[in-house]
Amino acid sequence: MLSDNGFPSHGPDAGKRTGELRLDVREAAVEKQAFIPGNARESELVRRIYSADPEEQMPPPESPKKLTPAQRDLLRRWVA
Repeated sequence: MLSDNGFPSHGPDAGKRTGELRLDVREAAVEKQAFIPGNARESELVRRIYSADPEEQMPPPESPKKLTPAQRDLLRRWVA
């Protein structure tokens, strides 16, 4: 799910990366608090995949990539 929905903007290809956050390097994602292992409530990734705010929502509303409710739940449980 992360490689399909998150890596295009937050992955290994510096030419396609749109932000400083990298999801493909665990240490970098943990350092930026994208994932706080054992604490889904405080994890930025979880907050953003559940956000209704179009400025914060991930994947962004204009992206053709979408997460299903089941995928969101799986990611939340994985972080927890």
